[in-house]
Amino acid sequence: MLKNQLAELAGVNERTIYNYTDTLEKSGLILDITKQHGTGEYSHNVYQLDYLEEEYFIMNPDLITEESMSAKLKGLLMLIKSNCIKGTNYLPFNSK
Repeated sequence: MLKNQLAELAGVNERTIYNYTDTLEKSGLILDITKQHGTGEYSHNVYQLDYLEEEYFIMNPDLITEESMSAKLKGLLMLIKSNCIKGTNYLPFNSK
C-alpha cells in the first residue's frame, strides 16, 4: 500500500505517514525495507514490521488532537487502553 493510500485510510496527511514510518524505523520495529518498482516510473518501499508478542496497542490518532479533552484525561484513556487484551477494547480483569 502506498503512503498516500495509507494516509487517506488513516485520515492523516502523507507527511504524518512519513513521520510514523521514520519513528518505527528509528525504534527498530521495522525489520526490512525493500524498494519495489510498480508499473510506473516510481518505486515504493515495502516495510516488514517486527511481530510484537507483547506490549502494543492501537490508538486512533484523533485522540491526540482532540481539543475538548485535557491532557490528563487523554493520558488516563491511553493507560486504560494499554491494559486491554491485545487487539481488543476489553480489560483482562474484572472491573471493581
